[in-house]
Formats: sequence, structure tokens, C-alpha cells
Amino acid sequence: MQPWEYMTDTVLACPGMFVGRETYERVCSFVEGFGTARDDGVLDGFRSRLGEKTAHGSSPPTWSAALLAEVFPGRHATTLHHPEEDARAIAHLRTRLVEHLAHVDASGRSETWGDAPS
Repeated sequence: MQPWEYMTDTVLACPGMFVGRETYERVCSFVEGFGTARDDGVLDGFRSRLGEKTAHGSSPPTWSAALLAEVFPGRHATTLHHPEEDARAIAHLRTRLVEHLAHVDASGRSETWGDAPS
């Protein structure tokens, strides 16, 4: 299993085992730290991809905010107040990261949304 597959298949499937209390903020911090440690460009491509997909005049400054805008459209607050909201946002993160990884080659570079994987 590749490291990013481990992230999506294990960590994001049971995030409480890795971050304690399952909040979107903690999970995003864990994913960001993982991406920084790997330094493989995967999250840079993820950020770009989400910026392209969610641009409605202006796009959120971070991938975590962009994902929240997808899950809770029209909502300006980035703080979640209920465990159900955190669970929904974490599930969406997992789905979108898996989708992104399907378009990333071995070097960590991502293809554009319309390109088929090589």
C-alpha cells in the first residue's frame, strides 16, 4: 500500500485512532503534516485542483476551507460545532482526496481534471 493510500484507506477511515477527538480541524492538520513530511507535491496539486473546482469569483485560501465550501455551500464560518458536521466534512475530505490521488502520477504531479490517468 502506498503512503497516500494508507492515509485514505486507514487514517481517514478511522481518524480517531490517529488524532484523538475526530474533528475536521484535527484531521486536516494531520493530513497537512503528513503532506509536509512527504514533500511530494500531492497536497500542492490538491490545493490547485480544489481552487479550480470551487472558484465562484474567489476561491477559499486553503484546501480545507475549499472542501468546507463544497460541503456547506454559502456558509462563511469555518468552525464546525457538531460532531455530525465534522463527520460529514471528514468523509468529504476522504472522497475528494481519493479522487485527487486517482489523477496523481508516481512523482506526485497531478494531471488536470479532464485528463485521464496515464
